[in-house]
Order: sequence, then structure tokens, then C-alpha cells
Amino acid sequence: MGEKGGYAAPELSMEPKDWWYPVVGRQDYRGYFREDLARREAESLSTEGFEVWVNEVDFYSTLGWFRDPVLNTFVKREEVDFAELIFHELAHRKYYLRGNTPFNEGMAEAVAREGVRRWFQSTGRPDWVDRYEARLGRIEQARVALGGASARLNQIYASDRDEAEMWTAKKQEYAKLQRRLKELRGEWRGGLTSWIDDSINNARLNSFTTYETEVPAFVALLQDCDGNFSLFWERVEELGKRVGKARDPE
Repeated sequence: MGEKGGYAAPELSMEPKDWWYPVVGRQDYRGYFREDLARREAESLSTEGFEVWVNEVDFYSTLGWFRDPVLNTFVKREEVDFAELIFHELAHRKYYLRGNTPFNEGMAEAVAREGVRRWFQSTGRPDWVDRYEARLGRIEQARVALGGASARLNQIYASDRDEAEMWTAKKQEYAKLQRRLKELRGEWRGGLTSWIDDSINNARLNSFTTYETEVPAFVALLQDCDGNFSLFWERVEELGKRVGKARDPE
């Protein structure tokens, strides 16, 4: 199977385009079971002035409404990737804030990473935990680089510059980001291939920051709960009530 997921954003804005769905509310991405439909939607959005990014979707969650499928897109993954994905999707079943994609994905990523740590510890593989921590360290470096670029681009687009100046600043910012990613690949002795070799635009940058921006806050929340997941879920529900149904008008 080869499900596709798509992101879109205006050429001079980091505000993601969203789509409305029954039950889950608004989402900052759209999924397709057929690649031709995803590509057709991407072409249509491009003609409307959006930058688009379409990529593979390995798994999806029905949030407990149905029994989630086992797909050939993930069953042969390496154990660390497989475990991370399962914990991530189970977190969505546990709690989901209607209409707030960054909240949901950041929470699920934080839970998944702690779940993987405990999985390796409970199965007597502390060396795997060390390797996993190194991997998370690289993700954090990427988050700083990509998230920083996103924040600076947001400032550029929100400024009173004219469009020509914004386009110039945008190109400079993306060139700066590419240089930083190449530095990281050198330090890591590999990785980031698609980010460096393929083009990057606002939509693709959002595809990363949507999942990563809120992760540190939820990691801190779990630490504040001394790793107690029962307390963590209580706090998540309280936080969700305060945040409300962002960008989810009836």
C-alpha cells in the first residue's frame, strides 16, 4: 500500500492550509489512499498559489473508532521505528484534541519516545537506549535548525516589507538552512539526504514543525509528572481543555 499525505502553505506565509474532517475536526494535512488523487490535489493547490508537499504515509489512526489496520508500509520496519510508530498512534487513541494538529502530534511524539525508552529498558537493552538517545539528539538538532528557519520566515512574512523583499529574504533564509543541514550531515556522517537533495518549501517545513514544535513542552510535562503516565494524562486533558478547539469552528 502507498497512502499519501499532503501539506500546503501560501508562498509568503507559514500558516498551513487546513482541511475539515468529521469527528477529528480541522487538520493541517490531508491523506489519500490513491497517489493520483493526491497529486491532482497538489496541482490544483499549486495553481491557487500554494506551495505543496506530498509524501508517503506509513500508518493512520482511527482514534479508537475502528480496529486500526496492520499495513505492509510499517510491519517490516526496524524495531525502533516500529515501536515508535505504535506508541505514537496509541497515544492518539488515548487522547486527541479536536482541531489542533500541533498539540496532538507533539503530544504523541513525546509519548512515543518515552515509550521506546521504556521498551528497551524493560527488555534489558540499555545499550539500545543509549543509541536511541543519540538519535533523539540528532532530531533535536534538526528541530532547532528547521524550527528556527520556520520562525524567521514567519517574521519575514509578517513584516511590512514588500513582496519582492520578502522573496529575496525567503531565498536567503532557505539557502542558510541548506548550509546548516549540510553541516549537520557532515557532523553525523550521513542523514538528511532528502532535505538537502530535494527542494524545501513552506509546506515541507510545516510537515516537520507540525510534529516537532510542541514536543519539548510535552517532554517537560512528563518530567514534571516524574514520569507518571497516569498523572501525565490527567494534565494533558486539563491542558487540552484550556487550549480549546483551536482552528475548529463548527
